Amino acid sequence: MRNVYSITLILWTMFLSYPVLSQANEAEKEALALIISELQYVKQLITDAEYKKNTNSVYAFDYQALRNDFNGVISGLEDYLKRPSRTPVVIEPLALEYREK
Repeated sequence: MRNVYSITLILWTMFLSYPVLSQANEAEKEALALIISELQYVKQLITDAEYKKNTNSVYAFDYQALRNDFNGVISGLEDYLKRPSRTPVVIEPLALEYREK
């Protein structure tokens, strides 16, 4: 009989804690959505900087590589937000080299 009470207590604890876990998950999703929004804004800044680039410079900055990295991060965040379960994901490495060759 004692085991039944213990199991019932555990089940009620899990049931009552679910909304708290769900709220934490929603808060994380909102924060990640905000990061996506900010990264979209940074992509606009990248385009502005590219428009203002010095064409006479010895070294040229590779804006497309930077934009591709941002797109990869944004895509990864969007995939995470859409994914219903914890399935493993292959993460593409960032270029991290922005000098044109």
